Amino acid sequence: MGRIGAVVGQQIRKSSLSQQNSIVNGKSENQISPTEHAALFTVINKVRLLNGWTSRTAKELDPTIRVWFEALSGYAIPISAYNDLYKRALDVRQSKLQNGNKDVPQIDATLLIAQWEGPHGLKSELRLREIAAGRTLTAQAASQCTKCFGTGMEYF
Repeated sequence: MGRIGAVVGQQIRKSSLSQQNSIVNGKSENQISPTEHAALFTVINKVRLLNGWTSRTAKELDPTIRVWFEALSGYAIPISAYNDLYKRALDVRQSKLQNGNKDVPQIDATLLIAQWEGPHGLKSELRLREIAAGRTLTAQAASQCTKCFGTGMEYF
């Protein structure tokens, strides 16, 4: 039994080491900044209040905030998108309720991710906005094109 105990102990040590956050450039992969923490604190408390629950302090919500942060970070969702994703998730719930669906999803990190990803997600919408902003002739070509001055029509 001594050998089995040693092997189990070694596996437990390896498991606990692998569960610790890995360090990259002196910073933990799952380290959350105060700004990110505050943004998620706001969203999570909005969700709680929306459901008729009481709000919680940042300390009480810290474990939830860290789990949401890990999930949202896995999809590279920027902090600036959190509020828009919350609004989209709220729209999904409202629409399902209005249509009489009995399976109305709770607003959680998974629903926010679903509103970020996909062809109709916020990520795609933001990308299309960037493309559209970069392709406007008046913004890009007005000073460069001496024939049309950014209008797309050549003057004779």
